[in-house]
Amino acid sequence: MTTYRKDIDALKGIAIIAIVFFHLGILSSGYLGVDVFFVISGFLVLPKMCCQIIDGNFSYFSFLKKRYLRMAPLVVLAGIVCLLAGFWGMLPDSYENLAESVVASNLFAENILSAITAHSYWNVINDYKPLMHLWYVGVLFQFYVLCPIILKCCFWLVRKLKGVVSHSDARLVLGVLFAISLILYLIPAKFEAYKFYFIHCRSFELLLGGMAGYVLKDAGEEKVRSGYQWGALALLVFVMFSSLLLLTPETFSPEVIPIGQEGQRTARILLIQPRPVLLIFTVFLTAFLLRASFCCNSFAETAMAAIGKRSYSIYVWHQVLLAFYRYYFSRSLSPGFVLLFLVAVIIVSELSYRFIEKKTGLSNRSFISWLAASALVTALAFGIYLRAGVVRDVPELGITVSDAHRGMHAEYVERIYDYDKDFPTDNGKINVLVEGWSFARDMANCLLESGLKDSMSISYVYEWDESYIERIKAADMIFTFRGKDEVPSYVTSNMSDNCQIWGIGTKNYGECNGIFYRKRFSDSFKDSAVAIPASYVALNDRWREGWGENYVDFIRLAEISPGVVRILTPEGKFISQDCEHLTRAGAIWYASMINWKVIFGNTKILTLKNDSELPE
Repeated sequence: MTTYRKDIDALKGIAIIAIVFFHLGILSSGYLGVDVFFVISGFLVLPKMCCQIIDGNFSYFSFLKKRYLRMAPLVVLAGIVCLLAGFWGMLPDSYENLAESVVASNLFAENILSAITAHSYWNVINDYKPLMHLWYVGVLFQFYVLCPIILKCCFWLVRKLKGVVSHSDARLVLGVLFAISLILYLIPAKFEAYKFYFIHCRSFELLLGGMAGYVLKDAGEEKVRSGYQWGALALLVFVMFSSLLLLTPETFSPEVIPIGQEGQRTARILLIQPRPVLLIFTVFLTAFLLRASFCCNSFAETAMAAIGKRSYSIYVWHQVLLAFYRYYFSRSLSPGFVLLFLVAVIIVSELSYRFIEKKTGLSNRSFISWLAASALVTALAFGIYLRAGVVRDVPELGITVSDAHRGMHAEYVERIYDYDKDFPTDNGKINVLVEGWSFARDMANCLLESGLKDSMSISYVYEWDESYIERIKAADMIFTFRGKDEVPSYVTSNMSDNCQIWGIGTKNYGECNGIFYRKRFSDSFKDSAVAIPASYVALNDRWREGWGENYVDFIRLAEISPGVVRILTPEGKFISQDCEHLTRAGAIWYASMINWKVIFGNTKILTLKNDSELPE
């Protein structure tokens, strides 16, 4: 395709606006703009690639060098900016995750990292990750790396069978690959991230764009017009922007909490159809519009085209700015902030477009320079990652620079894995069995930080299984992280007559501690509190009702007012470093708050300690 088409840039403009609005939290279907970009990329790249492979003049290195110099400079610069901004005040765990993302992004593997760590694109924690959106760049570059190899293999096979490869053969190959990828996307998967982030389930979008590009090639690059192109464009815009109709006055309003520093909101996804339906609908509409040009040279199209030319810069920088604002200042976005944010994005993106995108040449010298810059930034980020993101002492978490090492943030919670063993025989202590995932490990840490530590023998089980029946029979006390009605019958039927079973409560301390850490020098820091998501409160209420008095209610112990919990101990230590799991200071504080007399009052612990010695 050699003729410039303003309508393609206009489509990019519409798509990037939808994406920005999605990340602002006011357009729940705006993520579909990424799918528009995928189709456009395939439309622009694949027909030319196929022709060159068929003609025998395709250079794999030249192709990848061009793609790399198109994508890498902004990725490298974004990594530098993020590392500098994060150094200013990110907590170690967050800074470690950021450094990990810089490494992954520079290697065009952010999609793989996101699939492993975030699990879901819609996880609210992604709002605080400045580089999480570069998963798209990872998928795109991986496609550019693999697609030429796959096409060459397919064309080689066709040539072996027919002796020659025609353009109709190329279209057939693209169609077969498209069908395979689409089937892989439609097949139900255990994890949503499997289909969302990985190339084999996303390639159908680029391949469909490539097939649409071949239609124009065969038509002699004429714009194949259709009387329905404007209707298709209107339908595409409606699909991506339909959630605007679902806005309420609360969209921009910060929640008011009587005690604490900041309001917190849980992202709500409002969709008019299941996501796969919307995605496939968007992909086919985009391919149709690329085939049927809607160019009219109107002012609106010209403006959209100008935005579309800068869409890559806008895409890279908007999430960087937004994530750091949310991390350091507030998740609540006022109309005034949204306006200032959009102005800032326009300015930064314009500078990026003019001085980076347009100035980056395609020479080998430019390629080597950016490759070297990427290697240096990657090495720096990897060093930060190995030090667990610790660049300063953080007394609020009990962290010092001298003790920084990889994996330190998870050590305290995961030390309970060492207790996954049978109870000692006739140990003279109370046998306490703790079952459940990480929140159950938090409960075990509270037990170990209590005054009962030396009187107990603790055994930990990740998840109930009948292979643990002997531990169940030997237990004097059982704690389990689940609803009472979810406890397997073989657990209760194998408990001894004197054994008690208690439910472990869920807990949450907001979404991000960065906002509060920024205010650590203020007088009100120790009084910081946060409103927790309603879903946690509802689950806690349901479990507490089911367990009755036999329930360790972590939320109620930390609650200052309904739905609002403290995030710091009275000494100014974070109760949780990741807003869910306990720090040692948090476990010590909870151990001092839990009424152990009530829990252990009817067990043989009374034969080991005087009643007056039991901590309350």
